[in-house]
Amino acid sequence: MTGTGRRRVGGAVGVDRVIGLRDGRGPSIRKCAVIIGDGINDAPALATADVGVAMRVIGSDAAIEAADIALLADDLAQVAQAIRLSRKTLRTITANIFLFSLGLNAVGMYLAIGGFVGPVIAAVLHNVAAVLVVLNSARLIRYR
Repeated sequence: MTGTGRRRVGGAVGVDRVIGLRDGRGPSIRKCAVIIGDGINDAPALATADVGVAMRVIGSDAAIEAADIALLADDLAQVAQAIRLSRKTLRTITANIFLFSLGLNAVGMYLAIGGFVGPVIAAVLHNVAAVLVVLNSARLIRYR
């Protein structure tokens, strides 16, 4: 994809920089984050990309096998949705690690070491933190 088409697609999916290559796609791609393809010629590029996205309906079996993500419809808007979901997933993982896993467990350890609560209460707080991680992660199921 070249010219205006790639800029329009990049803008639609929320990507700042789009590089469109026609020939020699597989060997030349080393630092590209996402490759979107649908044909058998795209399979090597999809396999070497950080994230390969194949179009499910019109895509070849080789492209779908090489890709990390197979879009259920041939709609590039789904790429933007996948990018938004991945960003939300990373934010959720960060919150789970720092707020719940490390944060609540550090508070529980501090309270137990300081003698403010017994070890049983600290253990209960640890389990509460684990449940909060699961509940916070479950919010991603409702993502649209």
